[in-house]
Amino acid sequence: MKILLLLAIGLLVTGLEAQTVVIPVAKTVSSIPVLALEGQTIGGQTLKTPLFDDHPLALAELLGGKSQVLLTGSTLAIRNSQSGGPLVQVATPVWDVSGLVTLDPNLKTLEDFVGKTILVPLAGGPLDTQLQVLLKAKGLQDRVKVDYAEPVQAVALLLQKRAEGACLPEPLVSRIVLLNQGREVFTFAEAWAPLNGGDGRAPQVSLIARRDWAGTHQEFLRALVDACRKSVDAVRADPAAFAVRFAPVLGLPVAVVERGLRQTLLEVPDPADTQRLYKRYLDLTGESKPVAPDFIFLQ
Repeated sequence: MKILLLLAIGLLVTGLEAQTVVIPVAKTVSSIPVLALEGQTIGGQTLKTPLFDDHPLALAELLGGKSQVLLTGSTLAIRNSQSGGPLVQVATPVWDVSGLVTLDPNLKTLEDFVGKTILVPLAGGPLDTQLQVLLKAKGLQDRVKVDYAEPVQAVALLLQKRAEGACLPEPLVSRIVLLNQGREVFTFAEAWAPLNGGDGRAPQVSLIARRDWAGTHQEFLRALVDACRKSVDAVRADPAAFAVRFAPVLGLPVAVVERGLRQTLLEVPDPADTQRLYKRYLDLTGESKPVAPDFIFLQ
C-alpha cells in the first residue's frame, strides 16, 4: 500500500513538473512584460520566470533542456540559426532598448563625436553592429573611435571621462541621465529610423525556444505570444505602475525603471511584420548568411 502511495505521489509530482514552463529572463527593464507573467497559467502551463545574469549560460541551459523558452538578445538566436543551430524565434517584444549617452552637453549629434571615443559593450555585438552601420551612413566610420567595454565598465569609464560617449542598454542609460546628469544623444530607434524607411524597430530581445520543443508545443506558444502581447500593451499603457511594482525586483530606483520603460520600444508584431523587420535588419547590417526558413515561429 505504501509503495502504491509513493508511486501515486511520484506521478503527481511528475505531472506537475510537466505542466511548468521555465522562461529565464535577464535582470533588466526590458524583461518586465515577461516577468509580469510569473505564476500565470497559460495554455495549460504554469510559467516560471527566474532571473539570470549570464546570457551564454542561460542559452546553454535552454539548449540542454533545463528551460523551455528564454528571453535573451535577438542576435544570439540569429547567430545560432545562421550556423544551422536548433533555435527559433517565438516572439520579439523589444525593438529598441539602447541609446548613446554622454556627460558632455556640447555633444548633441553623432557628428559631434568626430575625434572622440564611443564605447560599446562587445565587438561584433548588436550595438557595435548598429553603430557601425550608423557611422558608415554618415561617413564617420574612420573619424570616430569605437572602443569596447562591458556595460558596467563602460559606465565607469564614462564617469571617469576616459571616453566621451557610450552606447548602453536600459536601465543604464536612465541611470546616467537621472543620477549622473548625463544626456541621451539619441535612442537607437531614433537613429535607425532614417535608414529603415522611417521605422526605428530593430530586433533586440526575443523569446526563443528549441525547434523540436516548439514543434510539439505550438498551441502553448501561440497562447504565450498572445499573453506577451497583452502584457506589453499593459506596460505601455501604465509604465509608472509597472515601475513601482518591479523596481524592488530589479533593485533600481522607481524613476530609473519608469524612464527605462518609457524609452524601451515594446511591441509584439504579427509574424509577417516580424519577418519583414528581421529581413530588413539583416540587409542593413550586411549579414550575408540567411537564418533558417522556419526561424520565425508562425503563430
